[in-house]
Amino acid sequence: MLHRHCAAWVVAAALLCLLAGAGLLPERVAAQVLQPAPFQAAAGPYQLTVEERLSGLSLGRAQFLVTVREQATGRPVTDARVAVWFQSPRPKDRAQTLALSGPDTPGVYEARVNLDSPGVWQVSVEVISPLGVAVVDIPPVDVPATRRFTDGSWVFIGVTLVLVAGAGYVYWSARRAQRSAAAVSPGSGQ
Repeated sequence: MLHRHCAAWVVAAALLCLLAGAGLLPERVAAQVLQPAPFQAAAGPYQLTVEERLSGLSLGRAQFLVTVREQATGRPVTDARVAVWFQSPRPKDRAQTLALSGPDTPGVYEARVNLDSPGVWQVSVEVISPLGVAVVDIPPVDVPATRRFTDGSWVFIGVTLVLVAGAGYVYWSARRAQRSAAAVSPGSGQ
């Protein structure tokens, strides 16, 4: 009996080594927030800095931080209306979100958006204040398509197969033990 348990552990260890060798086990944790370099542009009376933070957790979840300063003096513009426009790869999908500023960061406006279809989204920022109006195109956002199978999917499939094989082995061993016990028992009534 002890020999069978050892054999099961050896088979499980060999399967794990096989999965690791095939590269199906995750090697490292990927970053959950992708952050490209900030985009800077002079537009009309403004100096704009746009930072985008894309979430790797969900399809198209993004945050944009727009810093608006006066180009002449470098002072933050606190009374601007900042809108971020998005054009998807599909012609009918166009969206806008307002960027809001907080009291602790003057001149910094934050917009959050959920880009729900994969592809390259064109992005532009519009700033309106008493100083004037400016629109600037920023680098596009690439929203990747979701993968159908991930490393976790393959691990789940492997674990499921090991559990089913183990249950089958236990059933087969129990049936074999019942047959051998029935064959050995002298007073079986036959």
